Amino acid sequence: MKTARIICPNGHLGFAPLKPDSFNVGVAAGPDFIAADSGSDDIGPGPLGADVSTSPLAWQTQDLEAMLLASRKIGVPMLIGSAGDTGSNSRVDLYVAGGKSARQKTADWRQKYIELYRTFVTRCRSASSSWRRGELGVEFPLGAFRPFLWPPSYPALAMAA
Repeated sequence: MKTARIICPNGHLGFAPLKPDSFNVGVAAGPDFIAADSGSDDIGPGPLGADVSTSPLAWQTQDLEAMLLASRKIGVPMLIGSAGDTGSNSRVDLYVAGGKSARQKTADWRQKYIELYRTFVTRCRSASSSWRRGELGVEFPLGAFRPFLWPPSYPALAMAA
C-alpha cells in the first residue's frame, strides 16, 4: 500500500497566519499534496447569512500565496477544501482571484529575473569583448569571473604593453 504525505499548514486557512518556518520544514520533507480547509459551520449564522469572511483577507491571501508558491516549487497539487470561512460562492471567487494574484506575482518575478539575467549576460559579453581587444582594465559585472591570464605572454598582454 502506497502512503500519501500531506502537509496542512494550519487547521483553518486564514484563521491564523501560517508559520513560514515550520511550513517550509514541512515543504522540504517532500509532501505529495499541500492541503488546507477554510470552511466551518462553527462560524455562526451571522457570517453565513451575510456571506462574509470572519478572518482577515490578508491572512487568507498570505496562506494561499505561500501554499501556491510551495506547491509549484515542488511540483505537487494544492488542495483547498473550502473557502473564506463560510465556503459560499463569493468566498470561492475571492480565493480564485487570490490565486490569480499569486500567479501574477510569480510571473512578474520570473520576468524580472529574466531581465536581470539578460542584462548580466550582455554586460559580461561586452566586458569580455573589450578584454579580448586588450582593454585589461575593463570592469566585469559583479558576480562574473574575470579572465585568467596564463602564460604571461598571452597576446592581449603584448597588445597592452
